[in-house]
Amino acid sequence: MWYGPQGNNDKDDAFIKLWNYTIDKIKAEGLKNIIWVYAPRAGRASERITATWGYPGINSVDVVAPIAFSDEVNINNFDDYKKLDKPLGMTRLSPISGTGEFDNTIYAAEWEDQYGYLAYWIADHDDANKKHSLYGNKKYSELFKNSKIATTETIKNKEWLKQ
Repeated sequence: MWYGPQGNNDKDDAFIKLWNYTIDKIKAEGLKNIIWVYAPRAGRASERITATWGYPGINSVDVVAPIAFSDEVNINNFDDYKKLDKPLGMTRLSPISGTGEFDNTIYAAEWEDQYGYLAYWIADHDDANKKHSLYGNKKYSELFKNSKIATTETIKNKEWLKQ
């Protein structure tokens, strides 16, 4: 079920059944405080029929947080995600070029300008051949100094309370 539908329909019933089966099994174990994140991959139309092809429904999802590999904050189908009426984030966001030349401050500028609804994003990691992480690209320290960007450090230090 990784990143895409198994059939040729808008709603992949097999994915939705798997999603709900997983929820039921975890609930049966007595686990609580789990946040269910629906994370469709944005920008790969060949891997999905529609932007929300496997959305299991409002009662089975807590957060909608697509994945995008892009050298800008380019979230395909953003309006479709907003219509799902859930908090929005980005499960994974990283430059696609992987050269290490990406300017990380672009994320903050475009984020504020275009995607004010988004609550968070998770940056990607480097691999053996590509630099996708914030640290692997340019101006990461400037990004972290932006007062509108929360990092694990600023959250741990409760810096939002100091303003």
